[in-house]
Amino acid sequence: MPFVRIQIINLLYINLIQMAENFELAAEEVKSFVDKLNDQTKLQIYGLYKQATVGDVNIGKPGILDQKGRAKWDAWNANKGKSNEQAKAEYVQVVKANAPADIAKNL
Repeated sequence: MPFVRIQIINLLYINLIQMAENFELAAEEVKSFVDKLNDQTKLQIYGLYKQATVGDVNIGKPGILDQKGRAKWDAWNANKGKSNEQAKAEYVQVVKANAPADIAKNL
């Protein structure tokens, strides 16, 4: 039984490493096509990235005159409570779904 537990822990560890590598690759690749995405998708990607790298929103909501800042804050706050791993997995999925075919195949 201890051997099975060790195998499960090893598999979980390998999965976390692969997820982190996929996240880093997606974060790098998205830079090459982000300008082609619509604002809603950009905000979704931004919010997931912040949740994955920082966690729950830790700054106050920008003032009413800062519409861009408010939109980004809202996108980040929409992911409140998601774990780092969940946010990374969703980030990779969203980037892959919106990436050109030649990039998506590598994610």
